[in-house]
Amino acid sequence: MKKVALIVILLLCFAVTAFLLLRDRGATEQADDGLGLFSTLDEGERQKVFLYFTSRDGLHLSVTTAEIDTTASRQDKVRRVFELLCQGPGEGETLFPVLPPEAVLRNIFLAKKGCLYLDFGPELINMHPGGSTAERLSIYAIVNSMIESFQWVNNVLFLSEGKEMETLAGHINHSGKWTFNNDIITLVDDAGEIQEVDEELEKDIIR
Repeated sequence: MKKVALIVILLLCFAVTAFLLLRDRGATEQADDGLGLFSTLDEGERQKVFLYFTSRDGLHLSVTTAEIDTTASRQDKVRRVFELLCQGPGEGETLFPVLPPEAVLRNIFLAKKGCLYLDFGPELINMHPGGSTAERLSIYAIVNSMIESFQWVNNVLFLSEGKEMETLAGHINHSGKWTFNNDIITLVDDAGEIQEVDEELEKDIIR
């Protein structure tokens, strides 16, 4: 009799354990299907971004690529691209820096219709080398990098210490929204030789 009772107890324990395991598995599958908790990108997965630096001729921009953390917020992604621009091109690349390394991006705002507001500290203006060409390259390095890297950015508006930036180095009017400029881009091969050069546009220069 005791032997039978022991067998019954063991069977009950097995049945309860099996029920609990199946219930937990079902809850996990439901969370996965309903909330996507397990379908998100793996931690540490990387996203390619596009960085524009001064080309070898000193008059145009050329693009290179880097990778950032795809799980970061949009603001952090924008900030990381700006930091990479300030760091300059990597070793072995035949490109040149386009922004002063001391430049600071204070705040980032993404408005409706993909307008990206970038609020800079005084360092960007104070430490900029000046000159109309360098100023123009700096503007479009930022604009082109942000728009090509992030599909949710359509145009860029520059602020300086919370107010709309009038000019970076005194040559170009910065007011209004800036869009991607394909005419300022030149192609560079692996040896650093320019393959194609477009004439520099002068419509933004203050005369």
